[in-house]
Amino acid sequence: RLGFGVGADEVHRLVDPAGTWGVPLLPLVEELGFGIDVMIRAHDRVTAHTAAKQVHAVFAEPARHSIKAFSDRARLAKLLAEGPFQAVYSDHLFDRRLSSAGKAQFSLQEFEKGLAGAVRTGRRLLRICRLPFYRRYARYLPPEQDGAEAKP
Repeated sequence: RLGFGVGADEVHRLVDPAGTWGVPLLPLVEELGFGIDVMIRAHDRVTAHTAAKQVHAVFAEPARHSIKAFSDRARLAKLLAEGPFQAVYSDHLFDRRLSSAGKAQFSLQEFEKGLAGAVRTGRRLLRICRLPFYRRYARYLPPEQDGAEAKP
């Protein structure tokens, strides 16, 4: 399974390929056979519901996937730690929120165009999901505290 976290105001990045350099992220990973867990940051139910409807609309098989909302850092940390996904999409280099939750990370750089590229992309994502490092060593990789720089 793969996880995606996004603010309600940035859901377009998951549902519109124009927001991800032409890569239709959710439909592509769904077609590759991955289960998808989307975490949406929203500060009220109406915003969360509207964003969830946008995400839900791009799935060919919505029952295989989950969409959950969060409004603060603590809830996100809980969703990341308890989520059934093995890897999470992030554009941040070494996203400590993910590593401290025991999750591997992937980004747009894993994706290739064309049929052969899709096969390579699927295999690459599987390798990332199977990487045991973060699950094994998460307790030694604490998150940064409220924007503070990590201590050496």
